[in-house]
Parts: sequence; C-alpha cells; structure tokens
Amino acid sequence: MNNQIFTKFEGRVIAEGAFSSDTKIFNPKSLLELALQYALVSMSPDEVSKLVGDVSKRMLHSLSCKRRREGEVVRVDQEGDTGLYLISTDRGDPEECVSCGNPLCKEWPTLVELSDEGAATGEFAYHVSECQMQDPGEQDHAALEMIGRSVLASIRAATHPNDAAAHLHTEGGREFLLLDDEFK
Repeated sequence: MNNQIFTKFEGRVIAEGAFSSDTKIFNPKSLLELALQYALVSMSPDEVSKLVGDVSKRMLHSLSCKRRREGEVVRVDQEGDTGLYLISTDRGDPEECVSCGNPLCKEWPTLVELSDEGAATGEFAYHVSECQMQDPGEQDHAALEMIGRSVLASIRAATHPNDAAAHLHTEGGREFLLLDDEFK
C-alpha cells in the first residue's frame, strides 16, 4: 500500500440482504470496491455515480480546508447569511467534525458574531466545522483593522498603563484609537 497515512488498515465488513458479504479488507481500495458493489445492488448506477461524486467533492473540500485555532477570525455561511465570526476561547475544546468525515476536521463549539466594524454583536454560531469556514475577505479589512488596533491597545495598556498616550481619531464615521508610537 502506497498511502503513508495509514500504519495499519484492516477491517471486517459484514453485509446481509440482497448482497451478502463477510469480508476482511486490508486497503482503502478493497473497502471502496465492496461499498460500490453493495451500492450497485441496492441503487441505480446513476444514483451511485451521483453519490460517489457528492461524497468525493465533500471529502476533497474537507481535505483542503484549513485547520483553525481559538481566537481566529473566520467567515462562516450560517443559514444562507455569510458573516464574520471569532472562534471563541474558553468555550470548550473542538470535537471531531460530523459533516465531512475527515478525522482532521474539527467542529468548534462556539463562534462569536462580529459586526462589520469588528465588534461582538452578542450573537453566536454553535457547532461550526472547519470545513464550513473560510478566511476573511477584502470586505473584512475594516473589521480586521479595528480588531488589531483593539488588541494592540489592550496589550500596550496592560504593559505600560501610565504610558498609554493615545487619542481617538474619527474617520468615515468610525473611531480609531491611535497610540503615539503606532506608526513609528
């Protein structure tokens, strides 16, 4: 077997009904062939072809999606409404994804919805898998900039509470906290 992902691949498949089998399998190819044989007995060739195409597309997407971590800002399509979210910290550990079947893909318990300006809206998305997340796009530049400035201000205030010489700068109806040494 050429696939280095598996150090051992062994299983026993029992199928009873119109197609019966009690087979030991030792590689992914034999497992796939057995599954297709069973599917072709109970489904039309067109249905099997569509199923294989759908599963392959979902798996390829899942294998290509990025692994995420707490505190990361992502785009998520929640019920037809794409939004910007922050993967929450201290809300539990991620679990194995049940959407795509990729054991590397994780489902995060809680994401905090962010406004276009990068502020928490008070709304949440629950149980979102990495295969459902995308990186923020160009339209998220203002929100990401505001989050970055907020983090920078928090760090500076915590490390130098008396040196936090700052002023608010208003631009386009939004306020930005500018620190004196920010652009040096």
